[in-house]
Amino acid sequence: MARRFLALLFLWMGLGACAPAPVVGPPPGLPPGGLTALLADPQAFRGQEVRLGGEILSLTFPEGKSLLTIRHRELDTRGQPSGVTSGYTFLAESQRFLSPSHYLVGRQVTVQGPVAGSRDGQLLLQARDLKLGDYPRWEKYYYPVPREWYDGDPALEHWFTPPHFDPWYGGHGR
Repeated sequence: MARRFLALLFLWMGLGACAPAPVVGPPPGLPPGGLTALLADPQAFRGQEVRLGGEILSLTFPEGKSLLTIRHRELDTRGQPSGVTSGYTFLAESQRFLSPSHYLVGRQVTVQGPVAGSRDGQLLLQARDLKLGDYPRWEKYYYPVPREWYDGDPALEHWFTPPHFDPWYGGHGR
């Protein structure tokens, strides 16, 4: 009896492993015309689900909503913004409050949602899903002295960056 039970259990587990995976379509990307067609006539693509990414330029709160201004960048295979900026900016509007401490200027973000048209001549998306990238690197932490002081020379950079150059240290040989 125990052998039959174990045989049926293994058969049931084996059949479950052979079941086909649910069919999931590709994630929404750009419409067939590409980014230029989308930017040229956003009203033609109104309501179509797209996914765009880039880096945050500003975050404002008009009419109780959150509005991100984003500099567009191409998405890589993982859906993260990468590569060179395309020079275009777009807007992403969210119904929920987006904290300015998380949505910092320079931080990368991927936005997915339907096209809502245009506002002030820029493409407007209704942000249903927002995925944040890494925090922007704070340059002043690593380089408290402007690079122009040492002409960006790597040989001199060593002396103008911590721990060698520290205006709070005082240079008293502690």
